[in-house]
Amino acid sequence: MKPLTRRQVLLGAASLGVGAAGLGLHQGLVSVRRRDAIEALFQGVSWPGEMRELGRLYLELQPDEANATRLRSLVLPDLGPLAWKINASNAREVFSNQVQQDFDRGELVELEGWYFARSEARFAALFLLTEVASLASPTAR
Repeated sequence: MKPLTRRQVLLGAASLGVGAAGLGLHQGLVSVRRRDAIEALFQGVSWPGEMRELGRLYLELQPDEANATRLRSLVLPDLGPLAWKINASNAREVFSNQVQQDFDRGELVELEGWYFARSEARFAALFLLTEVASLASPTAR
């Protein structure tokens, strides 16, 4: 693969949007809500090829994080006591807060000479792993 251009990185980073998704309200379904919130974030990715490449680069640095279940909990680690209120529109806000916390704590990852919040890199890795899993699924064929 050829290196990412500045334009691709900036467009990919700016493309994290949120699509519509209905999320459950029962407190015992936090992992389902987390998965649905992340799926809503996935729907807003405008540059999937670049996102997959960032994910691949991150997993080369952190192969021990190549687990979708673990990455889901790391991308949105603390939904807090109001987890039942999470929805497609505030999933982006929750994720943005996590990214800002990473920057504030200096939790950065260098990929191809660019610095990303660790949560952004993990999101890209999760995007890659989720897509690979869906392609391998017998129902996807």
